[in-house]
Amino acid sequence: MKRLSLILSLAAFLAFRPAAAGAQPSVLLPNELYWFTQGISQEPRDRKGLADLLVPNPTRDAAQPWLATTLIVGWPGFSDADLKDVVRMKKLTHLWIRQSPEPAKRGNCYVTATGWSQLRQLPDLRVLGISDAALSEDAFAEIGKLTGAHDLLCNHAAGQ
Repeated sequence: MKRLSLILSLAAFLAFRPAAAGAQPSVLLPNELYWFTQGISQEPRDRKGLADLLVPNPTRDAAQPWLATTLIVGWPGFSDADLKDVVRMKKLTHLWIRQSPEPAKRGNCYVTATGWSQLRQLPDLRVLGISDAALSEDAFAEIGKLTGAHDLLCNHAAGQ
């Protein structure tokens, strides 16, 4: 029940925020993000994979230009420090933060409100997906401050 109240709080916050605060995100249903969640075969599975993406590679970047703008990320121990590395990818327009898709590698993925606030450093972020993450009320408030994000997917997000 607490999860539902947190989601409703975020929805109310986003719905009644002043127009001057920026564009209000719309909430997407999971099937609307099929291209996002199923269309990308490569994603970093750990800190090393993310570090590899951060190193400029002209050959890779020319062959897979979407890697600069679309990222699915999450692994055991994913935290504020990892999100700090994610926001180094300044061209990101689509970001999905989730637990590992592999059941044996799930768990202990936690980003605080301070970590979520770092996403404001991504000026072109338009779509934010959050799955299987524990979100506090402060975290929801920080997510609500993302003025550039037009679309938000919260799937299996649990309140604290």
